[in-house]
Amino acid sequence: FAPAESIDGKKIVLQCDVDFNNKPFTPISSARNITFEGQGNTIRNIAYTPGQSGGGDGGYATMFELVSGTFRNLNIENVQAIDPQTNRASAFLGYFIEGTVENVHVKNVEIKGFQKLAGIISMITLDTNKDVTLRNCSVDGISFEKSDKGDVYQAGGLVGYIASGINSGTEAKIVFENCSVEGDVVINDTPVLTSDDSGFFSNPFVGSIGSSATKGAVAEIHFNSCSVDNLTLSATPALSISP
Repeated sequence: FAPAESIDGKKIVLQCDVDFNNKPFTPISSARNITFEGQGNTIRNIAYTPGQSGGGDGGYATMFELVSGTFRNLNIENVQAIDPQTNRASAFLGYFIEGTVENVHVKNVEIKGFQKLAGIISMITLDTNKDVTLRNCSVDGISFEKSDKGDVYQAGGLVGYIASGINSGTEAKIVFENCSVEGDVVINDTPVLTSDDSGFFSNPFVGSIGSSATKGAVAEIHFNSCSVDNLTLSATPALSISP
């Protein structure tokens, strides 16, 4: 497949390790209802440039921008998303709507961005009766710094931001199962926030959790056998990091 091309409904099977040698990679703009089977192979040394999706806030610097489906059995190492215009970024997925991410392991990520920044998924939106599961996923070593767009917020080791847009009387949930963040987590250039700004915090695991859900809707978030191990956390200023 080619960068910026829609691959909706397709199945991708990675047959071998891929080394991008830090050449610029423009995100796949639309990858809805797809299956990505990594077969345990590794993608390494990849440098993302911002794509076109993301509304008025600019695009995602990630492999796939608008995403749903199944993504499994993949290793990603040595990732850079440091374009000065980067807004939202991650080592793998951008705006995730529905599906499962399983056995995806990310190591050594460097991001310069503004908001919704993460090791695996920039942003998850829980929609009507659509669930999201992350199972057996890990991030080992990640750093965040601000880009020209502004200070860092909604930055997390696994997921940057979780939002809910589900309708009244409906249900949706996200499950984290046996997921971990470890190693050095560096979150710099964050604004000073108070408890009233909880939707804008950053965190070593999930950056921020917000809600735009209609009254009466149910959005569940479950954390099962997850951990933050051998973590070295540094941040400036420290008050911007939630517990």
